[in-house]
Amino acid sequence: MKKLSCNRALAPFLLLAFLPPLGLSLYARSVGGLGAAPWIIPLSMFAPAIGAVAALWSEGRSLTGPGGLGLRWHGLGTALAAMVGIGALMAACLFAGVLVDPSIYAGVTAEGTDHIALDFIADPATRLMVGLAITALIAPIINLPLMLGEELGWRGYLTPRLRERFGIWGIVLAGAIWGLWHAPATLLVGFNYPQTPVLGALVLFPLVCIEFSLLMTWAMDRSGTVLAPALMHGAINQVTNLLLVTLFVEARWVDWLFAPTGLIAVAMMAVPAGLAWRALRSPAD
Repeated sequence: MKKLSCNRALAPFLLLAFLPPLGLSLYARSVGGLGAAPWIIPLSMFAPAIGAVAALWSEGRSLTGPGGLGLRWHGLGTALAAMVGIGALMAACLFAGVLVDPSIYAGVTAEGTDHIALDFIADPATRLMVGLAITALIAPIINLPLMLGEELGWRGYLTPRLRERFGIWGIVLAGAIWGLWHAPATLLVGFNYPQTPVLGALVLFPLVCIEFSLLMTWAMDRSGTVLAPALMHGAINQVTNLLLVTLFVEARWVDWLFAPTGLIAVAMMAVPAGLAWRALRSPAD
């Protein structure tokens, strides 16, 4: 098989992946922040896929052929299992924060679950459980096109090329690049770390994205499809967002510690990420 190119198209890919989010973040800052332009985050997510398709075209490869982006429809069972597993892991990371500071937990209340569009269910706990099941099992599938906007770039294009050149450290490097890709939105408009944007953008997000990178690459290897990391990405976003707005006290929140990409999550994910490292490592690494 023709070796992947890690030189000719990598710089254009990175430019196309990084520049649109930077421009969108600058725009959001100029109009008052994410509250005034929340749409910049989902729109930014398509930049890596655009960069990957353009880079692939410059290499003379097809999207689905050898050296493509891994967009295949087999391995869906493994992909769905990985989606459920990462969703459960992220929920555990959030609830671990309650052990550090119980006051961050608001409990299940009628007011807290009002935003869940299941008004026909009167009991708040039941409404939350049904909403969580829908969010964990269905929402990532519905949002799959959006998640592929990132994953076609990070796991479909960048990771295989860096991995071919640097072995398992290429997976780590791809994760760090992915984490730093979020830096414009974090530093300019406080995305994910409104209290500690510098620490979040330059330390915590790269660390947690390295862990995600190992787990998602392992799932992609096992399933043979980029749909696995895309579904996992959707579960991470959807499950944590629902739990955050439903069960936790915003006024007590410390983003660098309790966030789903905070220090507690980094520490908890070290074990599964370490297992993924061990499974992914080759004798040459």
